[in-house]
Amino acid sequence: MTLVTSDPINSSNKNSCYLFATANSKESTAWKFHLIDHAKESIEFSPNFCGGLDFQVCLLKIRENLHFNTTKVHIIASKDFITGENSTLITDITKEFPDRFFFLITDRILQGFPLATIENHEKLLIVDEKYFVIGGSGITPSMSEIGDQAPAEPEIDHWKDRFVASGFRDMDAVGKGPIAVDFRTHFFSLFLKWETLVTGNGINRHFDINPQNTCTISILDEDFFKGCIQPSPTFAQVKALYSKPKDNPKHNEITTEICNQINSTQNNIRIAHMLFNPAEPIKIAIKQLKENRPFVTISLVTNSLNSDSPMANESFVWSNRSNYNLVSEVFEYIVPKILYHKKVMTFDDRITIIGSYNLGQKSALFDDEAAIVVDSPEFTIAVNRIIDSDKLHSIAIDPQTADEFQSLVPKIAAELQQALLGSFLG
Repeated sequence: MTLVTSDPINSSNKNSCYLFATANSKESTAWKFHLIDHAKESIEFSPNFCGGLDFQVCLLKIRENLHFNTTKVHIIASKDFITGENSTLITDITKEFPDRFFFLITDRILQGFPLATIENHEKLLIVDEKYFVIGGSGITPSMSEIGDQAPAEPEIDHWKDRFVASGFRDMDAVGKGPIAVDFRTHFFSLFLKWETLVTGNGINRHFDINPQNTCTISILDEDFFKGCIQPSPTFAQVKALYSKPKDNPKHNEITTEICNQINSTQNNIRIAHMLFNPAEPIKIAIKQLKENRPFVTISLVTNSLNSDSPMANESFVWSNRSNYNLVSEVFEYIVPKILYHKKVMTFDDRITIIGSYNLGQKSALFDDEAAIVVDSPEFTIAVNRIIDSDKLHSIAIDPQTADEFQSLVPKIAAELQQALLGSFLG
C-alpha cells in the first residue's frame, strides 16, 4: 500500500525523520522533560491540558534552562488544570525573562450556531527546530500515568482531575528531523491566532534559528532510542496534518487523510481512540470499505462504562457504542479509574496516524488539532504491539452485545449524548 496524501512522501524530502512511539504517557512526560532539559535555542509547547505537580516540575526545568542558555520559550495552554501555584511560577518566570518567556493561557470560546465551544486542542512540543513530541498526552499528575492499573491514591490537584479520571492511558510519537521546521512554523501561526483571540492584539513571534549555532543534544544524537520500546531508530516518512475550527468536514485535512487511508486499506485497520463517533466522511469511508472489501478487519480499542469507570465516560461511551456496527471487533478498556485517551489509527501494518484528533464531532469541526501520518512498517508494528497490550486490559464485546447497543434505549442514550455534549467534549 502506498501513502495517500496530496503531497506524496518520499525518502528525499523534508519529511524524513527518526521517531518512535512511547508506550504510555508517563514515558511521554519523561521525554518532554528530557528535551526541555537539553534545549539550546527554542522551546515551543502546546500541551493543551497541563497543571499540578508535573507541570510545576516542567516549569522549573524551563526556568533552569533559561538561566543557563539563550533559549526562547513559547507556551500556549488551556487554563483548565493550571493551579494557583502554577500561575505564581508562570508570573515569576515571565517577570524574570520578559523577552524570552511567553505564556499564553487560552479558554474555550462559545459559538452560537451550531452551539459549540472552540479550543486549541493540539498537543505538540518542538525543541530547537529539530526534536518533537506529538500525540494525545498533556502534563498533569493523572495525565502522566502508565495507565495499566488503577492508581492506589490518585493525586488530585484540581477538581477536574476528579471528574476526568485518576489516570490516563495514552501515547505519543517522539522524533527528530526536518519536519520540526514545519511544526514550528505552524506553532507560531497558532500562537498568533490565539493571542489575537485572547488579547485582541496578536504579535507574530516567529524567529529564525541560527543555522550556524547547531543544536547538539548528544544523548539524543548518539543514543536517541536508548531505553525505548524499540532496539534501534525507526527511519520513517512523516507528514504533518492540521485542522482548525469550522473546517468543512470534506476539507478537514486530518479527516481527509483518515478517509484516504481507509479507502486504500487492503487487510486491516486498528483503531485505539478515546472516542468513536467519527465525522460523517469517515463513517461513509468505513461503510464503503466493508462493502467493497468485506475481508478487511477493523479492530477498535476504546473506553468502557462500568462502576469503576471515570465519571467522564458517562458523557460519551453510549455515543461510542452506537457505532460498533462499523467495526469487526471491539475491546473496551476496563482498568479502574483510567481514561483510555489515545488517538491512534494504523492501516495494513504500515501506516500510522497519531495526534490530538479525536474521532468525534468536536475535533472534526470545532478545534485546532495536529497529527502526523507515518509511513513505516517498523513504527506501525511497534504501535500495534502497544495496542495489543491494551487489549490485555480490556474486555472483548461479543457480537450479540454489540447488536444490543443498536437497540432503542442505547440509541436514545447515544443520540442524547451526541446532541447535548458532542460539540463540547473531546
